[in-house]
Amino acid sequence: MLELDWSYPGEPDSVARFELRPDGDGTILVLDHRGLPPAAIAGYGAGWHSHLDSLDAHLAGRETDWSARFEELGPAYERQAAAVSG
Repeated sequence: MLELDWSYPGEPDSVARFELRPDGDGTILVLDHRGLPPAAIAGYGAGWHSHLDSLDAHLAGRETDWSARFEELGPAYERQAAAVSG
């Protein structure tokens, strides 16, 4: 497990935690980013999701477009954040 204090200009500090769990012949990465301001949750969710998709593509030898994936995922994360906070 790796846990980091996360600081981003203009936002309160938060904590990002990364944990690897065995899963048969593979590994599951669990990412928990706590303490985010409510207005930032959807953006961070789509951002982390896009980065992890990019990592998967890189490991498989494929090209990826982080920005396009982020834009594609953004609306779903916005809806989910609105449903949870609403």
